[in-house]
Amino acid sequence: MKAHLKFILLLMPLALIPFRLEAGESKNSMMLDFEKGFRELDQKIIEELYVNDAVVISKGVKTEGNIAIAKRFREKGMEKVNVEFTPTETIQGNDLMYERGIFKDYDKKSGQEIGKGDYFVLWKKDNNKYKIKLHTWSDH
Repeated sequence: MKAHLKFILLLMPLALIPFRLEAGESKNSMMLDFEKGFRELDQKIIEELYVNDAVVISKGVKTEGNIAIAKRFREKGMEKVNVEFTPTETIQGNDLMYERGIFKDYDKKSGQEIGKGDYFVLWKKDNNKYKIKLHTWSDH
C-alpha cells in the first residue's frame, strides 16, 4: 500500500466525527457536482472536484492527478452514461470526510439503468473546500 494511502487510513479515525444517513433522509451527496459534470459533458467540473494529487482506482486501473482523472472519465464514456450516487454513510471531520454508497449508471439516450455498484470517496479540504483525494468503486 502506498505511503500516502496508509497515512490517510491511519488518520481517519482521529480526524473524523461519524454521522449516518437515516432511512428516508434526503440525498445529500457531495457527488452532485460529479453527476452534473457527466450530464453536461463538462470535463472541467470533474477536474475541479479532485485535488491535484488525487487517485482513482477501479477495475485494476489506477489514475493519478485531477487532470488525468477527468480525461479518463471523458474517454471512458461521459458522452454515453449518466451516473447517480446515493450515499449510505458519511463521516466528516475538520479536514477529511468520507462518503460511501451505491451508484447507478444510466444510458444517456434511453435512460435505462445499465450498471450499479458500490462507491467510496475520501474528501480532503483544499483551500476551505472539500475535494476528492481518493475515489474507488466496484460493480455489482
